[in-house]
Amino acid sequence: MRVAPLDVADARRVYEVRARLEGLLARDACERARPADVRRLAGLVSLMDAVRDHEDEVLRVGAQFHGEIEALADNRWCSALLRQIRGHVDRYRALAAGRRAGTTDHVDEHRAVADAIASGDPVAAEAAMTAHLDRSAALAEQALREADRP
Repeated sequence: MRVAPLDVADARRVYEVRARLEGLLARDACERARPADVRRLAGLVSLMDAVRDHEDEVLRVGAQFHGEIEALADNRWCSALLRQIRGHVDRYRALAAGRRAGTTDHVDEHRAVADAIASGDPVAAEAAMTAHLDRSAALAEQALREADRP
């Protein structure tokens, strides 16, 4: 068995699909969110802020945050499609996370999603999630380009 090499164009496409699916999940989650859900999301953002200097923990808490939104959205089609691309997403996710370690931009992006859900604005929730994943895509692409330089 051979694993395909990481590729800038592939990263862009994987993230485009992921952004659209997770944007829809954020929209759906916003429409279903109750106060306890909003508190859970806010708690995860606070935890992410506390561990922002630890790349592995940022990845773990970020995955938990996205999982909470997915569960809250209760959209089986989006969930099924995300499962199909998860392996590809995970290959590039670590590249973006490495660029974020020690910064607060990932915390701010997750907070924007949580705040939009808390405010009950599904359009803003979708836009915030899409913007977050577009930023992750750009960071993964940048890491790939730098790795290709001699």
